[in-house]
Parts: sequence; structure tokens; C-alpha cells
Amino acid sequence: MDASGVKVRSVSQSEMDKQWPFERIEKNIPLCKVPKQKEVLICNCSPEDDSPCGQNCINRATKIECTKRCKCGKLCQNNRLRLGLFSEVEVFQTEKKGRGLKAIQPIKAGDLVYEYCGEIVDLEEFDRRARQYEEEKRHHFYFMSLDGERVIDATLKGSISRFINHSCDPNCETQKWTVKGKTRIGFFAIKDIKADEEITFDYKYERYGDVAQPCFCKSSNCRGTLGGSREKEDPRRSTGSSMNSKLNRVTQKRIMKELRDSLAVICGKQKTRRLVDPSMVPSFVVLMKETSHPKQYYSALLDVLLNTTNTTCLAMVVGDRGVMYLSHLLQRFSTEDEDQAVVLKTLRVLKHLPMANSNALKNCTVTEQLYVLSGRDSENGKITANGTHLDEDNDEDDDEDEGNVRKRAKTKKVFEDDSNGADDEAEGTQDDVNSTNGIASTTEEKVEVKLKKEED
Repeated sequence: MDASGVKVRSVSQSEMDKQWPFERIEKNIPLCKVPKQKEVLICNCSPEDDSPCGQNCINRATKIECTKRCKCGKLCQNNRLRLGLFSEVEVFQTEKKGRGLKAIQPIKAGDLVYEYCGEIVDLEEFDRRARQYEEEKRHHFYFMSLDGERVIDATLKGSISRFINHSCDPNCETQKWTVKGKTRIGFFAIKDIKADEEITFDYKYERYGDVAQPCFCKSSNCRGTLGGSREKEDPRRSTGSSMNSKLNRVTQKRIMKELRDSLAVICGKQKTRRLVDPSMVPSFVVLMKETSHPKQYYSALLDVLLNTTNTTCLAMVVGDRGVMYLSHLLQRFSTEDEDQAVVLKTLRVLKHLPMANSNALKNCTVTEQLYVLSGRDSENGKITANGTHLDEDNDEDDDEDEGNVRKRAKTKKVFEDDSNGADDEAEGTQDDVNSTNGIASTTEEKVEVKLKKEED
């Protein structure tokens, strides 16, 4: 046991160094359905900028990589994962941790180190594999959460980033980026890394049993064991509760803790969470991008927006495509009766945001979503249940490579920030805002009546 009384697993050096075969891959292999963002988001950067698609790029600020349609073309600097622009690293043998990854050349803070790739599986398959690996007595695990419903497993197939070890004082962190509509995970340096220095990050995972893995990071703030405290069983739960259900509980607990930590940084130490610092708005919008988190997650984000009175921050939420992500919420939760409270709160946020004379409505399907919710027909044509036009082709070639782009028969919807619209467009946009506010109010009343009947 360690000093805190936690039982620590004892693993011999020969077991730690055991070479389990794996297939090296440089692209995720989905073994389950993986959601994809259909909108093509184009930034407003120019090739004449001092740093095209640099730190001022709206896509980069919200962790979305630019596509081949970016106006900056080959000058675009926001395509590191898509082009595989990784740092020079290599696998090496550590003293006590098995194999690890180290830098060949110096890496600057903010640089992409490598992408975490593997097989994407759902929680049920994750449960099955975790049991299988335990029966095989494997001592190295290569699971990483992609979202609330999927996990990347790099055990059998993965990139060399699977060898990055834990440290309580890491030099890297994981970031989730949207690349061609799909979520991908990259390791990014959070401090300058010297040549021959080991690449590390904080695992931050929950323990499922009484036995913890020892930590060998040797940092001054070492916690002694990997991960956080053990997930405690609720005695009120049936002993026959499935592992999959337990994984869902642990996953949701982790997601909510990470959200609270993020909001503490974004909103500061206020008792009531609200946006007060415009520079933190892009980080908040990144939280809105998640598509598979529990409804409590989105409810907390919506509360922050409803509590915010800073008009600059609210306008930036609109400008940074926050309305588009609110549209995604309406689309996801409008079909579930038990989630109508999220829909109601989303409608209130839409009315709270300053959308006058902006392109926010033109650049997303929120108006169509409101028409669907209100039971009315859109003036723009017949709308399907998911808020997209029936004659629109939203498919995109997932295997699109540089220099080998397939021709598309139909024009796709492209979302572009354009602050130089004509006066008649501004007038039309204002009409759209007035119409949307009216529909939102009507729909809000209907949802409130429905919720009241359910309460009664």
C-alpha cells in the first residue's frame, strides 16, 4: 500500500516490458456509428494576412480545422491534423514505465505533437474488450474517451502516441478538434519540450477497482498512483448492475467534473457562472461543440448564457457560431419528451442572444429547427425532421486526400463569416431575426404548456 492506504498493483519489470503485438495505423478505424458535423465552416481569414489562419482565425479559436475550401489555400496554417504535421518523436524504453515517447527535436509550446489513433468503439464493445484484456493479463491499457458514447482503443491497432506515458506534471495535453466534420484527438505541447525529453500527459482517469497503478513520473507533485479516486458503488443499486451502466455513470461523472473545471477557468471565481471576459468566449464555444454528452452538461452551458449580461460576450457567442450549436441541441433533444426542458432553455437562450444584423441565422438551420418544433412550414421550402432541405446533398467524401478531391454533383451548404453584406441583405437578416424571435416565443409557450401538463 502507498502512504494514503491505497493498495497498489505490483508489476515486475519483465511484465512491464512485455511486447504485445499491435498494428501501427495513422487514421482512426470506426467500428461503430460516429457522428459527423454536416456544416462546412469557412473562416474569414485572407491570404494577405500576416499569419493566414493563425491565432486570429475563428476556426482555430474554436478548435475546428480549415478545409480545402479555405480562402487562404496553401498558406492556411490551420490544418495540422488533416495534413499530419506532427513533431519529430520516437519510441524508447523507459526505466520503469515500459516504452514511452520522446522528442527528437525541440517542440514549442502550442505545437501539435501527434494524433491519438485507434479503433473507435461504443461503450458496450469497450466493456467487452476491457474484460478480455484483463483476462489476457495485459498491464498496459490504451483506451481514450472520444465523447460520451465512444472510446478510441489503440490496444490492437493504434498510432505510436499510444506509448505516451502519464505524468502528474505533464508537458502535453489532449485536445479534441473537429476535422472534416469529425472529432479527432491530438496531443499538444503545453510547455517547451527539449530534444530527448519524454512526452507525457495527465491520464486523469477514474479507477474501477480497489487496486491502483503506481506512478513513476518522479515529479515534485506526484500523486503516487495513476488517476483519481475509485468510483464508489452505490449500495442502493442492484448487485447485478451491468458494467456498461457503471461505465456510463463514471463517464458522466468525469464529463461533468471536466465541465466544472473548464467553467471555473472561463467564468472565473464568481458564484453565478456567467461570461464576463470576451477573450474566454471561444473556449466556451468549444464546450458547446460536443454532440454526445448528457443533458446535464448542456443545461449547465445554457445556464451560463442565460446568466450572462455582458453584451460583448453574447455578441461574440453569436459571431463564433454559437447559434449553430444551439440549433444542434434543438435537433438532438426535440424528439425526446424527457429532454423538453433542454429545448425550453435553448429557446430562451436564442431570445436572449443579440442576433440583429448578423449572419448567424443565415449560417445555420436554427430557423428550420424552430419551424419543425412549432409545427409550421418553412417559407424556404419543405423541411425534413432533421431540419435540412429535402433536395440538399450533405454527404462529404471522408477519404478526401490532398490533390485528389472528387467532384460533387450538387452544391453543399457553406457557412462563411461575411461582415460586408449589402444593405438589402442586412434588412432581410433583420426580418429573419424578428421572424425567428416570434417563432421561438410561440414554440417556447407550447413547450412550457407541455411541461406543465407532465408535472400535473
